[in-house]
Amino acid sequence: MNTPVSIDLSEYKGVISLVFGISSLEGESAPAHILYIDNLHVGCACPVAKNVRVEELDETTVSLRWNRDEDVEEWLVKVVGNGQQEIYTSTETSYTMGDLTAATEYTVSVGHLCGADTSAWTSISFTTAGAECAPVSNPEVSNITRNSAVLSWSGSASDYRIRIREVSDEPVDWGYYLVQGAQSYTLPLEMATRYEGGVQALCNPLAGDTSEYVDFEPFTTLALTCFAPSNLIPTVVDHQSIQLSWTGESNAYQVEWQRRMGGTPAGSAIVDNANEYLVEGLEPETTYEFHIRSICSEGDTSDWSSYVMATTGIRPPCPAPTNLRVESITETSASLLWDTEEDASSFLLRHRATNVMAWDSVRDLSETQYNLAGLEPNTAYVWSVLMACSDGRYSGWATQNNFTTEETANETLAGNGLSVTASKGQIHVMNPSAVYIERIRVYDLTGSLREDYVVRDKGNVILTTELSTQVAIVEILLDANQAVRFKVLIP
Repeated sequence: MNTPVSIDLSEYKGVISLVFGISSLEGESAPAHILYIDNLHVGCACPVAKNVRVEELDETTVSLRWNRDEDVEEWLVKVVGNGQQEIYTSTETSYTMGDLTAATEYTVSVGHLCGADTSAWTSISFTTAGAECAPVSNPEVSNITRNSAVLSWSGSASDYRIRIREVSDEPVDWGYYLVQGAQSYTLPLEMATRYEGGVQALCNPLAGDTSEYVDFEPFTTLALTCFAPSNLIPTVVDHQSIQLSWTGESNAYQVEWQRRMGGTPAGSAIVDNANEYLVEGLEPETTYEFHIRSICSEGDTSDWSSYVMATTGIRPPCPAPTNLRVESITETSASLLWDTEEDASSFLLRHRATNVMAWDSVRDLSETQYNLAGLEPNTAYVWSVLMACSDGRYSGWATQNNFTTEETANETLAGNGLSVTASKGQIHVMNPSAVYIERIRVYDLTGSLREDYVVRDKGNVILTTELSTQVAIVEILLDANQAVRFKVLIP
């Protein structure tokens, strides 16, 4: 069984070593287990002063105050400065000391007696009043607009105070702004108003060490000359675009939009010589906020209009291709065609012989047709096509289509006695039965028509061909729209 043990170390402070021995309660045998702990730091458990702060300060006097966790009978206040160190006592959580030297830095630490030692000290530094505070230089006003202006200056202080008021025949109270850690400030102002004021350095704000105000040149904010558009109307076009229209007299406008409730960066566009704009590339089923302002001239723009909201439409399904059909079927090829209801990014085609389970695929097709070659003669095939639409949408597979390749032509044809042979540069069509031949066409094995001859005769035919060292399909068109085909090797 595990039994916790508590040890009181409150009378110790600093780094100590401990040795623990554990033995049975039965008998007086030596400890069964010994545990050594070296370099154990025991901190002071006494309360400390917290949030020591200066409440009042002048050239010779300072008033301090602090907080405590627990009651302390007497506090120690140690003062170091001007080459001296003094320690005072206080029964309260405050102390006021005098006889200080003007314009001198002091450090005050607050603690108390804690047994034979003292608690941890809490310190604060300050400088008494009386130090010279240099005024600012070169206060200038720039970037004046209808509602603001930038005031900047040079100085050596860390903090500054600005005073500003409207120039008027009647008395007007000053308005004040505190600037910390900077030497410029953007003033919020009223339109078409003249202002005056100045900047003061705050070298030691606690002690009241401040400079005189240095005035800046009076200035006047801009009047309203550029008017905001009105009647901003969003119209949902589809799942990715919204048409904006508005009323205004300017030649240029700036449109901004963003997703309502955040989520993506705002979009922006400059519109010239138009009072409408199509915002595209938006997310489906998403609410957007839009506003607009006029651009009257360089640097002169109107206020933004109020936001209007609109929600894009539902993402439509990607329609599957339709009207699958096959043309120009030969023994080894077929031309596959299909139609679509919207523009496609690409197509994926799959096909297989009906006596085979696995599909063959052709990817990234850009046209609505494909010439399928390398097929087996007199074989049934099944095929389908899938469409990839814009913005990542895909259709389902189109309804499958079937076709059967042509039989391999015989070199002799029973019933009419036609036969085909080839020699280098020539194709010979033998017609001993005097069958009427309308025309003869020559295809390569991909199904492409390479040569077409009009015959219209009943005799033997010798054709000059540019094909060589390949197998060709010779198609003989007879009367009554009949056709026979022969596969020959052209040497």
